[in-house]
Amino acid sequence: MDSVPNVVYMQEFFLPHYKDKKMQDKRDYYSSNKYSDYLKYIATGIKDLQKLDFVEYSNNNSKSSGIFNQNGKMKSEDIAKVRKDLRKTKSVIWSGVISFEEKFGKKWCANFEQAYNLVKSELPKYFKRAGLNPNNIEWFAGLHENTDNRHIHISFFENSPQRIRPNKKGKQYSNGKLSLNKINELKANIELSATDFKAREILARKRLNDKMKESLMTNVGYILK
Repeated sequence: MDSVPNVVYMQEFFLPHYKDKKMQDKRDYYSSNKYSDYLKYIATGIKDLQKLDFVEYSNNNSKSSGIFNQNGKMKSEDIAKVRKDLRKTKSVIWSGVISFEEKFGKKWCANFEQAYNLVKSELPKYFKRAGLNPNNIEWFAGLHENTDNRHIHISFFENSPQRIRPNKKGKQYSNGKLSLNKINELKANIELSATDFKAREILARKRLNDKMKESLMTNVGYILK
């Protein structure tokens, strides 16, 4: 019986323009040209926000830890800027999901700090190996906790589109395909990074904080009695 991998990474991409309406609708979703866009899904963990009532929206912390980039959790003005950039970009938009085996994920990617440290560390390296300039990439991500398998949604695009190639009709943007070997390297490096020294330090600190909270609650309960 084959063992379940600790880390799985799936990635897709969307070109600047499509003649096919179905594909263009997908591009519009990822480029924030729709109300219920991909940014909102990453931030909330809820896909259909148009059918969502206020109570459900206000109590969605169990679904997502919030949206972040290389600078940490994004504020409303940061999200507004990214949405504006997405709407005007002529770049390919890439979208990926890092999914963890249940026990592995709940230990090594169970909270925002673990997810942030992991993505911030490994994503720029992946860009460079895949032939993208990390300094020309805008990315955002979010940890979703609404399933047994913790998973991180990631989206990225070029600030200045550079993956172009000439053809008989002039210049045309790249088809967005990135090396499968580099994607497999990312999966391996994510697993290594998730359990490295920094990750163990974060885990130890989390466990200490949990014990302190548990002790505090126990003492408060004793006083109330």
